[in-house]
Amino acid sequence: MGNPELVHIRKADVRQPPRYWRTLSEYRNGEAFAERQAPEFTIPIDSLPPTQIDRRTVLSCLAASAALAGLSACTSLPEREIVPYVQQPEYLIPGKPRHYATAMQLGDRVIGLLAETHLGRPTKLEGNPNHPASLGATDIYAQAEILTLWDPYRAATVRRGKDSATWAAFEEEAGRIRSRMQSDGGRGFRLLTGAIRSPSTLATIGELLHQFPEARWHWHEATWRDAETDAGAAAHAQDARPVYRISAADVIVALDSDFLHGMPGSLAYAREFAGRRRPSAEGSMNRLYAAEPIPTVTGSCADHRLAARCDLIPIIAGALLAELSSDTSGSDAIRRLDAAARSWVRRAAADLKRSRGRSLVIPGEFQPASVHRLAEKMNQFLGNGANAVRWIDPNATAFSNREGTLRGLIDDMEAGRVETLLILETNPAYSAPEAARFIRAMAKPPLRLHAGLYETETSRLCHWNLPMAHFLESWGDLCAFDGTCSIVQPTIRPLKGQKPALEILATLLGSPLTTDGEIVRTHWQREAAAGRLEGTVDFETFWRRALRDGVIRKGIQGAERAASAPAQPSAAGGADEEIPTPPPIQTDNTLELVFRPDPTLFDGRYTNNGWLQELPNPITSLTWGNAALMCEGTAQRLGLVQSDAVEITLGGRSIQIPACIVPGHTENSIVLHIGNGRVKAGGERVGVDVNPLRVPGAEWNATGATVRKLGFQIPLAIRQQHQNMENRDLIRSWTLEEVLSKERTSKTELQPERFSLYPERPLRDAPQWGMSIDLSACIGCGACTIACQAENNISVVGAEEVRRGRIMHWIRLDTYFEGDPAAPGIHHQPVPCMQCENAPCEVVCPVGATAHSEEGLNQMVYNRCVGTRYCSNNCPYKVRRFNFFQYADYETGSLKGMRNPNVSVRSRGVMEKCTYCVQRIEAAKIRAKVSDQPLSDGQIVTACQQVCPTQAIMFGNIADPGSRVSRAKADTRNYTLLEELNARPRTSYLADIRNPAREPADSEDAKEGAA
Repeated sequence: MGNPELVHIRKADVRQPPRYWRTLSEYRNGEAFAERQAPEFTIPIDSLPPTQIDRRTVLSCLAASAALAGLSACTSLPEREIVPYVQQPEYLIPGKPRHYATAMQLGDRVIGLLAETHLGRPTKLEGNPNHPASLGATDIYAQAEILTLWDPYRAATVRRGKDSATWAAFEEEAGRIRSRMQSDGGRGFRLLTGAIRSPSTLATIGELLHQFPEARWHWHEATWRDAETDAGAAAHAQDARPVYRISAADVIVALDSDFLHGMPGSLAYAREFAGRRRPSAEGSMNRLYAAEPIPTVTGSCADHRLAARCDLIPIIAGALLAELSSDTSGSDAIRRLDAAARSWVRRAAADLKRSRGRSLVIPGEFQPASVHRLAEKMNQFLGNGANAVRWIDPNATAFSNREGTLRGLIDDMEAGRVETLLILETNPAYSAPEAARFIRAMAKPPLRLHAGLYETETSRLCHWNLPMAHFLESWGDLCAFDGTCSIVQPTIRPLKGQKPALEILATLLGSPLTTDGEIVRTHWQREAAAGRLEGTVDFETFWRRALRDGVIRKGIQGAERAASAPAQPSAAGGADEEIPTPPPIQTDNTLELVFRPDPTLFDGRYTNNGWLQELPNPITSLTWGNAALMCEGTAQRLGLVQSDAVEITLGGRSIQIPACIVPGHTENSIVLHIGNGRVKAGGERVGVDVNPLRVPGAEWNATGATVRKLGFQIPLAIRQQHQNMENRDLIRSWTLEEVLSKERTSKTELQPERFSLYPERPLRDAPQWGMSIDLSACIGCGACTIACQAENNISVVGAEEVRRGRIMHWIRLDTYFEGDPAAPGIHHQPVPCMQCENAPCEVVCPVGATAHSEEGLNQMVYNRCVGTRYCSNNCPYKVRRFNFFQYADYETGSLKGMRNPNVSVRSRGVMEKCTYCVQRIEAAKIRAKVSDQPLSDGQIVTACQQVCPTQAIMFGNIADPGSRVSRAKADTRNYTLLEELNARPRTSYLADIRNPAREPADSEDAKEGAA
């Protein structure tokens, strides 16, 4: 009669909203959704037209397919001549990587790295454990830099106009420029750069300005945040920027701040935050409040999240300060917020008061200076400055040119005061809010030069285009968010003769130091001679140690010195700060536009990086493009559904873009991500450029936009989301109170003994590998997906294949929503291969391509696989990927250099999946055998584990009861996916624990609700 439990599930009311869901369609769970999910085929067989194919023909085709299966699963590679070393370098050993400490800059962020090379080829980047900004972890951008280095579309030729030129010709031009500057003191010369975090580059620019005092330096950084430094200058006697100590805070309030993912120091902040998210026996766990217009990585981890318009964040900040300080002047602001915002403010204020000295208020990166000043006053009033916040001089992190703005450069060009303009690696013609004005003004200077990694929208406006070297091809130095400095050392010579920025500046100066290595080393020698280096060691010892460790011990003197202390707050908690008057409640549905850097493409500099284009957005799962993100209510009011094309108009400027409905998005607000729609980026144009809607003074949010439905759809490449929960406990989320009161216990411990047709596999003498993923620590940043892709030579498939559900990632990140779509809880779950002990995929493979190892790994033998895909059909976790086409590019020569030689590159027609980085396992076993030492816990680190900033992923030998992964699996929170199937996965999870606060007893909103 079948399983009565399954009958009960089939007869369940499909209209009952589930607790956890992945898409709005699943939440609504209407009849259309149920009917679409029920049948195996969307088109009934009996409705298909009759054909002439009979049973005999079908069997003949099957026989032919079986005969040719082995051939069709293989691809013949072109023959190449292999030239061996005449004399192999002693330090280059095939199969044994070498590592070099370095660092990278992205906007105003700097992180320390270790570059892994094979036979002189950089193939992977990892975090430097010695560096305080990385702590051994990396983000998606650092992982993707390997693909940028080997990108065949990088600028490779010096160009003068449309013609090819040489570096010798540029040196002659530089000599002529220098002669003119010597005659007039550099009056008509302008230098335009991005943010400078390099002390040696800053010193070189300083020397340029010293030699030519009439020259001017300007800067443009698309994601620069002036408000933070402006607020620090207002509160202190000098410029200052905050550095937070997240681990010291029991309560954190984020005011439109994505501090876990999108600001300097975010890797360190994420590590400290996750360290307080694991519940202890004493019940110690931090609590996060977040107010933001759209769910972010930080907001998705919040215990209390408020969806609020961007222009209401200053009002919320003022109301929170008034509530903290009992300032009656702010009571009107609190009353005029809606009920949800009032409740959030009162609950947060009560929590902050209880945690004086152990709390933190973090203002939004793109919020105005008023929010930053209010946050500083709250931190002062709560006494957090001595414990959780310290202030440093921003010039100690190398950048010191707040005056030379892009607007000033445009004014000078329009006035005809610019004769020569040199642009170093910045692209204002695309990313500046006043790009149109900049483009018009660029016609005025008689000589324009551009140096960058790519030919860009700005470079095509210049007379000279100079190909610039990647940071992995250059010497340099960088200062991180806290003032810690690192030496950037090259791992390979420039692939096509590109030049570093330091050498281009030295050529212009006529400096006797002609190489970037000489410039960097000489700069630090001068620092040592001037006594600005701490310690008493000689310079050679210092230099070798800096190269080896990747950090300059304790930085430069003064780099971490605190800015002057602010005045103590008044008893009223800073009543001298004017609290913004809240605007009237919007009754006319006025729309707000919010602009943010793209979560994967940043400001557009990664447009040509296929890894990042195909990385799903952590909230929307959108790839290959952008959309107008809005909530369901706003979409219904505008008459829109998913993928509808809309025209957004603001101030007479318009764009056309698809709509995307996002759970948890605030009402009457549309979020647009910059970084898409590049017309000059190497590859094809992807997405929509939203920069035309941005104007100076309203770079990050604006009101008054209109939206018009266009009557057609633009397909969105959203990662396949057809799987749904089906009332199963795939994601488990408990509260800390439930854990401490033991109301929740993992079902794994409660399952009765199960019977199986599989033979019992006892743990052998060999190590038994397993993984545990702590969902309380996972923030959903997606770094594990990119790290796995870089480590295992995984190909991108393109937007059309993503729409077909053929994305190739070996570890996917599933996002689940809980509760009401207007204000859902958000949970993330990384899903690799489960490495089942009773693997359903193994018994159905007709050729034994998927097999079980004695160490418990489910292995794939590629040269056996004939592409039947039976294993994928039988996998209940859907973690196997079939490469339908030749996704790997064997023809582009430069891409061959970036591939990991220890991992095979698959041809078409074979199944791929996570292997627990078996190549790393084998390398560690070989090292242990050579050293005659047993493997110890922590010696093997998978790619996803190593990159994770929160250390949410644990891997090791589960046969060792003392290993970290074994201790995690013994935790009461431990569970496995679909455990009722008795597949016995080696990958398990620790349930997500949230720490919500109770409503204050005297809350007016609580009384209103009770009434």
